[in-house]
Amino acid sequence: MFTENRATGVEPGTVVSGAGTCTPGPIDCEILSLNPGQTEGISKQTASGSTPVALFSVNSISADQFPSAAAANKARETASDVGRQLLNRTPLSSISLFQYDPSVGAVVDLRNLTVGG
Repeated sequence: MFTENRATGVEPGTVVSGAGTCTPGPIDCEILSLNPGQTEGISKQTASGSTPVALFSVNSISADQFPSAAAANKARETASDVGRQLLNRTPLSSISLFQYDPSVGAVVDLRNLTVGG
């Protein structure tokens, strides 16, 4: 059975706790991956410890179907401007592991990419 996960960027100063997987690792988490049904606690690092902010959960993952490539491109253009700006200025080096591939029409997860073979 194939199960997909959802990945999101983690800004510096964020403390995560739960079933998610961090890239590059739990101490220097830049990308948090969750499978459907998993929940992750998100906290902000403070001088006196950490302050809980929210719970993050993936309930399901689905693909949108569009009647044409033009309709899909139009939907893609309406993506969050705030999110796009955040990604453009983020210092997270792991973001490069998730690249938009126009030939596929989706973001490709390069974490398990192998060369040769």
